[in-house]
Amino acid sequence: MTGQRIAILDASYSLFGSNSSSTSSPSSELFSLLPIPDFKTLVIDAIKSVRIKDEHTKVAYIDAGVVCDSSFVSGVARALHERVLKKLRDR
Repeated sequence: MTGQRIAILDASYSLFGSNSSSTSSPSSELFSLLPIPDFKTLVIDAIKSVRIKDEHTKVAYIDAGVVCDSSFVSGVARALHERVLKKLRDR
């Protein structure tokens, strides 16, 4: 990415336009990653928490994750990781 931007994505989504985890056959699930539950909500919540600490944070939600300046990646990644971990533990 240009301009020192970093993307943090749910790896179950394809960057090439086809989401293989959306197919319904059981055998396809054996060879694909399952989406993180409520990932969109977790990303938006993480972005809000980082912006509360620094309103100048340059970060944007995308369908499969978040894009941010490299200077903010540590805070965004930490906030998102905490939320994903909690979500997966609560399942």
